[in-house]
Amino acid sequence: MKHPLFIYAVLALATLGSSCTSNKKFAALQASYTQLQQSNQDLNSRLQTTESDLNGSKIRIKSLDEQIASEKANVAALQTALNNCLNSSNQGNVNISKLVDEINSSNKYIQQLVNSKNKSDSLNLVLT
Repeated sequence: MKHPLFIYAVLALATLGSSCTSNKKFAALQASYTQLQQSNQDLNSRLQTTESDLNGSKIRIKSLDEQIASEKANVAALQTALNNCLNSSNQGNVNISKLVDEINSSNKYIQQLVNSKNKSDSLNLVLT
Protein backbone atom coordinates (compact mmCIF):
# COMPACT_ATOMS: atom_id res chain seq x y z
CA MET A 1 0.00 0.00 0.00
CA LYS A 2 2.90 2.32 0.37
CA HIS A 3 3.61 2.16 -3.31
CA PRO A 4 0.27 3.58 -4.47
CA LEU A 5 0.63 6.49 -2.06
CA PHE A 6 4.15 7.09 -3.29
CA ILE A 7 2.94 6.93 -6.90
CA TYR A 8 0.20 9.43 -6.17
CA ALA A 9 2.69 11.78 -4.54
CA VAL A 10 5.07 11.55 -7.52
CA LEU A 11 2.22 12.11 -9.99
CA ALA A 12 1.00 15.11 -7.98
CA LEU A 13 4.48 16.67 -7.95
CA ALA A 14 4.92 16.00 -11.66
CA THR A 15 1.56 17.56 -12.46
CA LEU A 16 2.20 20.61 -10.31
CA GLY A 17 5.72 21.01 -11.60
CA SER A 18 4.76 20.81 -15.27
CA SER A 19 1.71 23.07 -15.03
CA CYS A 20 3.50 26.01 -13.47
CA THR A 21 4.94 28.61 -15.78
CA SER A 22 8.13 30.46 -15.25
CA ASN A 23 8.07 33.96 -13.77
CA LYS A 24 9.41 35.44 -17.03
CA LYS A 25 6.68 33.83 -19.10
CA PHE A 26 4.03 34.85 -16.56
CA ALA A 27 5.30 38.46 -16.53
CA ALA A 28 5.30 38.52 -20.35
CA LEU A 29 1.76 37.16 -20.47
CA GLN A 30 0.65 39.63 -17.79
CA ALA A 31 2.20 42.53 -19.76
CA SER A 32 0.53 41.30 -22.96
CA TYR A 33 -2.79 41.00 -21.15
CA THR A 34 -2.47 44.53 -19.74
CA GLN A 35 -1.57 45.87 -23.19
CA LEU A 36 -4.56 44.10 -24.73
CA GLN A 37 -6.86 45.49 -22.03
CA GLN A 38 -5.58 49.02 -22.72
CA SER A 39 -5.99 48.49 -26.45
CA ASN A 40 -9.54 47.23 -25.86
CA GLN A 41 -10.36 50.30 -23.76
CA ASP A 42 -8.92 52.59 -26.44
CA LEU A 43 -10.94 50.85 -29.14
CA ASN A 44 -14.12 51.03 -27.06
CA SER A 45 -13.51 54.73 -26.49
CA ARG A 46 -12.98 55.28 -30.22
CA LEU A 47 -16.13 53.26 -30.93
CA GLN A 48 -18.18 55.47 -28.60
CA THR A 49 -16.73 58.61 -30.18
CA THR A 50 -17.44 57.29 -33.66
CA GLU A 51 -21.00 56.29 -32.73
CA SER A 52 -21.55 59.73 -31.24
CA ASP A 53 -20.22 61.35 -34.43
CA LEU A 54 -22.44 59.06 -36.49
CA ASN A 55 -25.53 60.04 -34.50
CA GLY A 56 -24.63 63.71 -34.90
CA SER A 57 -24.20 63.21 -38.64
CA LYS A 58 -27.55 61.41 -38.89
CA ILE A 59 -29.25 64.31 -37.11
CA ARG A 60 -27.53 66.79 -39.46
CA ILE A 61 -28.57 64.75 -42.51
CA LYS A 62 -32.17 64.70 -41.29
CA SER A 63 -32.07 68.46 -40.77
CA LEU A 64 -30.59 69.00 -44.23
CA ASP A 65 -33.22 66.72 -45.80
CA GLU A 66 -35.94 68.79 -44.12
CA GLN A 67 -34.29 71.97 -45.37
CA ILE A 68 -34.10 70.55 -48.91
CA ALA A 69 -37.80 69.65 -48.80
CA SER A 70 -38.63 73.15 -47.57
CA GLU A 71 -36.54 74.75 -50.32
CA LYS A 72 -38.18 72.54 -52.95
CA ALA A 73 -41.60 73.73 -51.75
CA ASN A 74 -40.31 77.31 -51.83
CA VAL A 75 -39.04 76.85 -55.41
CA ALA A 76 -42.42 75.44 -56.45
CA ALA A 77 -44.22 78.42 -54.89
CA LEU A 78 -41.84 80.86 -56.60
CA GLN A 79 -42.33 79.09 -59.94
CA THR A 80 -46.10 79.38 -59.55
CA ALA A 81 -45.78 83.08 -58.70
CA LEU A 82 -43.50 83.61 -61.72
CA ASN A 83 -45.98 81.86 -64.01
CA ASN A 84 -48.80 84.05 -62.65
CA CYS A 85 -46.69 87.18 -63.24
CA LEU A 86 -45.87 86.10 -66.79
CA ASN A 87 -49.56 85.46 -67.49
CA SER A 88 -50.48 88.87 -66.07
CA SER A 89 -47.71 90.48 -68.10
CA ASN A 90 -48.97 88.85 -71.29
CA GLN A 91 -52.51 90.02 -70.55
CA GLY A 92 -51.16 93.50 -69.86
CA ASN A 93 -49.30 93.47 -73.18
CA VAL A 94 -52.50 92.48 -74.98
CA ASN A 95 -54.40 95.27 -73.21
CA ILE A 96 -51.67 97.79 -74.07
CA SER A 97 -51.78 96.71 -77.72
CA LYS A 98 -55.54 97.23 -77.76
CA LEU A 99 -55.16 100.66 -76.15
CA VAL A 100 -52.48 101.65 -78.69
CA ASP A 101 -54.80 100.59 -81.52
CA GLU A 102 -57.64 102.62 -80.02
CA ILE A 103 -55.39 105.67 -79.57
CA ASN A 104 -54.20 105.39 -83.17
CA SER A 105 -57.79 105.14 -84.33
CA SER A 106 -58.70 108.20 -82.24
CA ASN A 107 -55.74 110.11 -83.65
CA LYS A 108 -56.87 109.36 -87.21
CA TYR A 109 -60.38 110.52 -86.38
CA ILE A 110 -59.04 113.69 -84.75
CA GLN A 111 -56.84 114.30 -87.80
CA GLN A 112 -59.87 113.92 -90.05
CA LEU A 113 -61.80 116.38 -87.89
CA VAL A 114 -58.91 118.86 -88.01
CA ASN A 115 -58.70 118.51 -91.78
CA SER A 116 -62.44 118.99 -92.09
CA LYS A 117 -62.27 122.07 -89.88
CA ASN A 118 -59.43 123.49 -91.93
CA LYS A 119 -61.39 122.96 -95.14
CA SER A 120 -64.42 124.52 -93.56
CA ASP A 121 -62.37 127.53 -92.45
CA SER A 122 -60.86 127.83 -95.90
CA LEU A 123 -64.28 127.81 -97.50
CA ASN A 124 -65.53 130.36 -95.03
CA LEU A 125 -62.61 132.63 -95.87
CA VAL A 126 -63.19 132.26 -99.55
CA LEU A 127 -66.86 133.03 -99.19
CA THR A 128 -66.29 136.04 -97.14
